Amino acid sequence: MWRTAFSKKGFSAILLLKGVLMKKKILVWETLSTVSGGQKMTLTIMDILRDTYDFCCLIPGEGRMSEELDKRGIPYIIIGDQSLPTGVKGKSVIFRYAAMSLRCIRRSLKAIRQYKPDILYAPGPAALPWSAICGTLKRKPVIWHIHHVFLDGMTGKLLNICSKWKSVRKIIGVSAACTDQIKNEKTHEKIAVLYNPIDVERYRSGDAACVMPELTEKLGRVIDPLDTTVIGHIALIQRPKKQDITMRVMGNLKRQGRDVVGLFCGEVRDPEYMDELMKIALAEGIEDDVLFLGWRDDVPNIIKCMSVNFVPSDEGFSLI
Repeated sequence: MWRTAFSKKGFSAILLLKGVLMKKKILVWETLSTVSGGQKMTLTIMDILRDTYDFCCLIPGEGRMSEELDKRGIPYIIIGDQSLPTGVKGKSVIFRYAAMSLRCIRRSLKAIRQYKPDILYAPGPAALPWSAICGTLKRKPVIWHIHHVFLDGMTGKLLNICSKWKSVRKIIGVSAACTDQIKNEKTHEKIAVLYNPIDVERYRSGDAACVMPELTEKLGRVIDPLDTTVIGHIALIQRPKKQDITMRVMGNLKRQGRDVVGLFCGEVRDPEYMDELMKIALAEGIEDDVLFLGWRDDVPNIIKCMSVNFVPSDEGFSLI
């Protein structure tokens, strides 16, 4: 009798201690394997909350994102390609998304069974409906984090349908332009605007001298900060980022007699668009005035080399 009572009390104490000590688990959908603005925000959020929550990420494959997760000791599960063409979606893309959705939802449900998360968090655009479906099937609360302004009506309609579901508990937008895409009045109490945090000191502390020798070597001439207009464009190389506009602006300035240089920082996500940009550079006569620097981890230094940072893209609220 004494042993039974002790066992019950001990078990209750263990459960109570477990409830106090165990952190809640969050399963995070990331639809890119690289690290761009959206992924930086996801990493920042996990850094801020890691003392309160445990995280596991669903990612398409190994890459810069998996490297960052490894540095932080955050586990991840690879579920395959989750990428779609950016911009307005045609019928072929819709069918592709449907097939991809079935595969990703199946793999995500398996990950949920394994990881047993308390919360599902979806910052990746393609994963917003998937998380709502998985949350409904597994009775898990879902948080959406919308970074994008969606250019096609089909995506907007799908998100407005899924946003009504009970599984979607909170919809965070990085700007009012993002949250205004959710039109249904019944979902408005779920919506909050949370602007992207900026590490002001990091960007303020950049040093042009750290990268200027590299830029001079690649450009084949010295950049004179007094006489040269240096236009920067920091974004993935893809159509919604509109690097073509930046290049046409450069061409216009050069025809006016200005010495102009373009610094394009960002990984190539759309090779066909990159080919178009090279043709535009030739047509505008600026092929010797542009540098495509690829993905960089020293953006604060590069910003210090710029006369202006140009953002012509369709953005909800760009980190840059």
